[in-house]
Amino acid sequence: MKTIHIILSFMLLLSVLSCERETDIPLKPGTGRLYLECFPSNGHDTTYISLTAARPVTDLAAPGRLSGIRMDFSVNGESAGPELYSVDNDTYTYMVDFPIEIGDRVSVSASAEGYPSVSAVSEVPGAPDMEMEREIYRYGTLRHRFTVRRKDGPGRKRYYGVAITGERRMETVYADPEKEPLTEVSCLQYDYGMSSPVESTDEDILGYETITQCRVNGMNMVVFEDDGGNTPELEIVVDIPYEKDKYWVVTEEYSTYRRTLYRVDMFLIPEQAYEYLNPKVNESLLAAGLIPPFINGGNISGGYGIASCMGCYSSGWIGSPGQ
Repeated sequence: MKTIHIILSFMLLLSVLSCERETDIPLKPGTGRLYLECFPSNGHDTTYISLTAARPVTDLAAPGRLSGIRMDFSVNGESAGPELYSVDNDTYTYMVDFPIEIGDRVSVSASAEGYPSVSAVSEVPGAPDMEMEREIYRYGTLRHRFTVRRKDGPGRKRYYGVAITGERRMETVYADPEKEPLTEVSCLQYDYGMSSPVESTDEDILGYETITQCRVNGMNMVVFEDDGGNTPELEIVVDIPYEKDKYWVVTEEYSTYRRTLYRVDMFLIPEQAYEYLNPKVNESLLAAGLIPPFINGGNISGGYGIASCMGCYSSGWIGSPGQ
């Protein structure tokens, strides 16, 4: 009885979603497909590729473990040799360590036993035209002001993403000159707030919020849209936690200095990728118990998901201000 209720609720959900956008979901046993997702970008040598089995909703007991996986990732025809990075809840994550530049053509394909092969091709777009200023907004907070420029006048909307990552370095120097200095590095992920003057009016793209947070290529990213060039200079404000560099430990034998570095990356995102990251459909499907969400907004041939390149403008690694 519980299973019947789940299926009836799911079919009702489909009838509602069909009024908003096309949704492609496997409904028959034996018709499972592969779900692939990756977001390569210039300035980021590491690309993560996620692969999992999209199982039919009428066969909830279908195995999710994949076997005989073959993964290929190439840039301008040159294979980059993806390697398996992790397996978590039947999601297989591959990592590619290969430099990517603006204008590169990226191809990705995958296959597994019992599933049709999947593939996609994408080209790295140009980087956004922007500049960044920063200030200590209040104790413990760094405020970044991005000015995003458009010189082409009113036209199609553009879509952006901002990701802020950091690293903490514990630099130890010993009083004994024969002991080599030691540096321990740990990665930081920031929870940050963001504001934009642009309000979303395109129900087919984002739905209800101009700014939304996503997980893209191993980074926490905030994505947003402009107003189609009606505002030539769009100002975006991002606040992140701020820690002043200082000595952490000082003794007669050694001293340890804590230093924080971080980088701010702004991405130009294709419209198709921005629509794909729309939480409106994904959250609805996840609420129905479907993992991963099956949406028809990607560009994967033979399956589900997306392989979309992004153009990146990066601040590079910078230190905290006022040191």
